[in-house]
Amino acid sequence: MRIYVASKFENQDKVQEIYKKLRKNGYKIIYDWTKHEPIKPYKENPEKARDLSEKEVVAVKDADVFILLTTEKVDRGMHVEFGTAIISNLLTGKPRIFVLGEFNDRSTFYFHSTVNRVGTIEDVIEELRK
Repeated sequence: MRIYVASKFENQDKVQEIYKKLRKNGYKIIYDWTKHEPIKPYKENPEKARDLSEKEVVAVKDADVFILLTTEKVDRGMHVEFGTAIISNLLTGKPRIFVLGEFNDRSTFYFHSTVNRVGTIEDVIEELRK
């Protein structure tokens, strides 16, 4: 099962911890954006920004599971990926979508019918085993 985890770029360490737990349970990370170098300001790196955005959209579309690790402050990029996951789910039935963390009630879209809101990565793993 291929999983995409989205969050703020600054949450790389937390996302890598999630990756470890997922891999330990036999899941594959479809795309690891945590290894990217910062490319802001984007207007100074348009080719890199285009390449990364295209790779990430394809990875979200091709994932079996999409996990959004919430943050107190909303970040644009992770929510573009989240919207991509919702549309892909509506059109194809995948990925299965989880909104993870203590801030999983901060957006109306977190309550969309395609979304499962959970508190911990262990909750996600438990749901995937069902």
